[in-house]
Amino acid sequence: MPAPLRPDSLDEALTLLARPLLVQLTAGGPPLRPHPHALIMDTGRVMDMAGIRLAANTIFVGANTRYEVIQRSQLLKQRAACLTDVCRRLESAAPGGALLHDLAEKDVSHDLVLALEILDARIEIAERDEQGAISRTLQPLHDFLHDQSEQPRIPLGVHLPAPTVFTGSALYCEDDLGVLRPDVQCAAAIISISEKTGLIEVARLYFATPGLWPFACAQAATALIGLAPQKEAIEAVVRLAQRICPQPRASSPPYGVTLSFHLARVTLDRAFARIHTAPPL
Repeated sequence: MPAPLRPDSLDEALTLLARPLLVQLTAGGPPLRPHPHALIMDTGRVMDMAGIRLAANTIFVGANTRYEVIQRSQLLKQRAACLTDVCRRLESAAPGGALLHDLAEKDVSHDLVLALEILDARIEIAERDEQGAISRTLQPLHDFLHDQSEQPRIPLGVHLPAPTVFTGSALYCEDDLGVLRPDVQCAAAIISISEKTGLIEVARLYFATPGLWPFACAQAATALIGLAPQKEAIEAVVRLAQRICPQPRASSPPYGVTLSFHLARVTLDRAFARIHTAPPL
């Protein structure tokens, strides 16, 4: 097997990627799905893809950053805890993995997609323009994952809007709860509290389950606005669940709601518990 390509700069990496050969990107170690006829490009020396930093109210997480580093980042624990929740799980399942391994193959794990979506993530892409200069653009996660362009490009990392001081986020998956039900996989929540009123001013609640409709997530989030955390907000979600969800089966948790909303309650509990952990920017 040929030795991996190890470019020292983004310019060199794009030049190598433009060659008429199949190249798989990695941040060290094997690609997510090795191809027998592909050359391996290790981008570990490309500084544009490294590190976790806060600038201009945006958190940048470089594509070369390993999940072990992400889950331990104090900045991300304070500002994007649902991402550290996911990366702890990913590192446990496949030690040594990096963000690039998922982004390069566009085969991002279900719970990582959910965390990045709820954090309103943008993927920074590098490619060459018509004049041959390096061009950088930001793409919403959905657009990036469904982009069919054959232009040689490299995902440099993820940009996350840095939330306000009183913000909590969390992501819970079904095995965190010790339950086994295939139509509920995970839920994520992000809550922002007004410094003036102490009430919820921003709420996003997502479910990765085919059994719950998008409008239910939107209604649940809307029901939280203007409420005081934590008891009032959770009670509002329960009341909403009782109106729009089917009657629970005997196997459902004893909350008078479906397992999806039980998952939401646990997720919200964790998000609320984290609201006051983030220091000012």
